[in-house]
Amino acid sequence: MQRAVRVGLRPTLRWFRAAPPALAADKEALLKLRKSTGLPFTKCQEALRQCGGDVGQAELWLSARAREEGWRRAERLRVRRAQEGLLGVLQVGHCAVLLEVNCETDFVARNAVFQQLVRDATMGAMGHCRGTAPPPPPPAQSAS
Repeated sequence: MQRAVRVGLRPTLRWFRAAPPALAADKEALLKLRKSTGLPFTKCQEALRQCGGDVGQAELWLSARAREEGWRRAERLRVRRAQEGLLGVLQVGHCAVLLEVNCETDFVARNAVFQQLVRDATMGAMGHCRGTAPPPPPPAQSAS
């Protein structure tokens, strides 16, 4: 008499476990945080989850994370050499200043704001070398 042997036919039970209910970020709070920070929705949503839905705390949390990530990014870029830039040269009497300010792209070097930065830094270095304070910048014109 032969016996039938069941091999590998065990009743299969599957246990489904639902994840704990995630904190549903209030849509208005999410939109407010997104508008105030300009960061992507996913980062804003993560910040709201971490801070229990408090928008003020979420903004602080996001700014702290941005500083952390910014420093990490700056450390990575520190070893990369900036190949573009401008030279600021100024001679007054027997004093001369040669200042090099580097940047990563020629678009930045051609920017008027960057050029003004080089001028101001050169004037400041000359003032420091001569022992005089650089002239104060002109007052900002307010549109009335």
